[in-house]
Amino acid sequence: MKKPMLITILIFSLILGVVFIPQFIREFRSSIWLKKYSHLHLIADTAHYKIMRVTDQQVEENSDMVLFSEKERKAIIDSGEYPGSIYSHVFYNPSEGVFGIKLITDNREWVKFNAKGEILGTLASEENPHHTSWKMVEKELESNYFTKKPSALYIRYFAKQTYNWSRLNPFAGIGSTTGGVELNWLWIGEAFMELKLAKENIIFKTGCKLSESHGYQTVVSSYRVPKEYTQGKEVVFLYQNKYNGNEENAGWYIIIEK
Repeated sequence: MKKPMLITILIFSLILGVVFIPQFIREFRSSIWLKKYSHLHLIADTAHYKIMRVTDQQVEENSDMVLFSEKERKAIIDSGEYPGSIYSHVFYNPSEGVFGIKLITDNREWVKFNAKGEILGTLASEENPHHTSWKMVEKELESNYFTKKPSALYIRYFAKQTYNWSRLNPFAGIGSTTGGVELNWLWIGEAFMELKLAKENIIFKTGCKLSESHGYQTVVSSYRVPKEYTQGKEVVFLYQNKYNGNEENAGWYIIIEK
């Protein structure tokens, strides 16, 4: 074999290696994560915790003003002392020991459940949460955008699956009413979220997009419930919406210490 031909083959092989070896390593590593971990609705138990999906419906987020009547809300706003709203998906009634969430359905019903994850029925209109008997459960974390920086709930690993090739089209987004927002996405894939708990950490996967400017986007809310509401048990609520292909694993979850 002539020397120029050998050099050409070696250069071509080197280029192929630079292009495909990192991709092979990434796909191999992703396959391990995808096989090892499941979506949240497929995890029933861990060594120290029980996981239940209370409902697979979307849950409405409400401000603390939902605890006041229309007349009371007007008086608060007119007083000029209103500090601004705090938002939550879940409220608590101490006297009954029940939690309430409002489902995004045609009827917009309030569903009540206990710290064991047992649904106890719906609230009649006259029973809707009011500040005289209900409290807001403040969220620990809600984010559309997560990072890989360790925290109470963060992305441990991201498995890239589908590249957004349309972003390479120089004419894409022209005339779009959204200004070509979708072109901002690099990858669609599965994020492996790690939830830190007292006795162990739980890892679950969820649909996610990797943005060029915003990082990792998947919408998850977490609530660490005060132990006085749960008879001393560690209880965490997680809410996963249907964004990014999460139709099957969306819903309201309760994680209970065994």
